[in-house]
Formats: sequence, C-alpha cells, structure tokens
Amino acid sequence: MKRELKVVDLRKRSISPFLFKSPYDFLEVVFLLSNFSDDLSTPVSPHFSNIEYLPTQYITELIKSKGFDGIVYSSAMASGDNIVLFDDNNVVVDSIEYVEISGINYEHKVHWVGEESDF
Repeated sequence: MKRELKVVDLRKRSISPFLFKSPYDFLEVVFLLSNFSDDLSTPVSPHFSNIEYLPTQYITELIKSKGFDGIVYSSAMASGDNIVLFDDNNVVVDSIEYVEISGINYEHKVHWVGEESDF
C-alpha cells in the first residue's frame, strides 16, 4: 500500500448505535449493510441481468463518495475475504493470481412433512 487505506469492513456486523440520531436510523443502516454484505457474498449466476447489480453498485458508489477507499467482505466461493479497492493507484501490485471456478457443488436433503399422497 502506498498509504493507509480507509475501508468499510462488511465482515463485522457491529455498529455503534451512538453514531445515529435515532434508533430507527441505526436499525435501517444495520439492515441495509447486512443485506448488502450478504448480496456481495452470494454467488451470482452469469444469466442474471445487469439491472440486478444496480443496488450494490449504488451502495458502493455511496460508500466511495463518503471518502472510503474500498470495501472488505466475506468470500462467496471459499473461506477468506475479498477486498474491493476504488483506486488501484493506492496500492502496489506484486503479483496477480487468476482463479477460475470450474464448478459448484450443491447438496440438499428432502424433508417430507406428511405422506406422499398428501401432495
């Protein structure tokens, strides 16, 4: 890094309620950031349209406009974290590693609530 960066850490789910004028404002921000973090950490199908990205793009631009240098959030694909930097001039890149996801394995269980004839 060329300087210390100011980032929003979406991995942390605790925000001081004393930063807000009312408990309602606090709850709205907690709800918004929680959903935003969950959206960023959810795998996205390549078949989704660009319009589905608009809410996360809007919130990201809002965070950027408040003077933050980036966002840290939990990875959707593995244990670990992702970092989004708004200006790559703030860091020096030593190396780049490209990772291709070759597949996703979903497991599920079927739970019957009643007899099969009930359905």
